[in-house]
Amino acid sequence: MWTGLLVIFIVTQTKGQTLLTPETYIKVSQKYNQTLSFVIDPSLLLPNSKYEIKTHSLGSEPNLFGVSLYQEKHYTTNQTFLDESNIHFSTNENGCVKGVDMDHCEKFNCFVALLYMGRTAQADVLNKPISYFISLKRGKLGLPGDVPALIVLGIFCLLIAGALTLLIKRFFEGKDSTKTE
Repeated sequence: MWTGLLVIFIVTQTKGQTLLTPETYIKVSQKYNQTLSFVIDPSLLLPNSKYEIKTHSLGSEPNLFGVSLYQEKHYTTNQTFLDESNIHFSTNENGCVKGVDMDHCEKFNCFVALLYMGRTAQADVLNKPISYFISLKRGKLGLPGDVPALIVLGIFCLLIAGALTLLIKRFFEGKDSTKTE
């Protein structure tokens, strides 16, 4: 029934760093204002594909992530930053990751910074590790991540709504025609 079931909690170490493989979720604990590094191996990626690296927060507390490829981004507390909790990239016909300046065919790093949003930084809050999932998902139909599934689900819902509307319309039109006879 669930042929596309994702493998959860697969963690492979490469020289002390975690290997981020396609179609897996990795549970990570990280402290605020700290950056973790994950290794992506292009030999595990399919050619001519789009991929999405996404972080999924656990719990009700909103967290702000900064995800970057190739080199770490440095954030300061007095700088305004956007939530960069996901990032998209593509592979070329050789399976190498397309970069701005060049294609990356060797292993490279993905950096995840967990940023503190509050104005007052209490030591107990900053030292508390936050748990989240990180995933690397291959898109379908030339779209990254879960976008194709959401489009198909939306079309399916529209078809069901249309069919129900027709049934309701015929039901009420049928009742009106019996009253006039």
